[in-house]
Amino acid sequence: MSKNFTCPHCGKKQEFKKTFTLSNSSRWRCSKCSTFLKAQQMSPYASVVGFLATGIPAYYLLFVRHTPFIVGMGIGALCGVLCYLLSLAYFYFTVKLEETDL
Repeated sequence: MSKNFTCPHCGKKQEFKKTFTLSNSSRWRCSKCSTFLKAQQMSPYASVVGFLATGIPAYYLLFVRHTPFIVGMGIGALCGVLCYLLSLAYFYFTVKLEETDL
């Protein structure tokens, strides 16, 4: 059984929705044993990847392909959302949790 995104105290797999606001300063209680949990140190590169996944397609479409502004920004935003959702899945399957004081 995978130990990623599970409570280290009781072993309960945490809810996927916790990844929506996951950061190095996130804290929450386990719904089974009420232990305070936090993610172990996460990579600071997630923000950079998100920015690049939005900025590069938008830049390419606007300044290289000369597409209309609304289309370029829309596709850039769509790429950013897709990258965000993929990063949530990545964090859910790779981040380990640890007990903490609140």
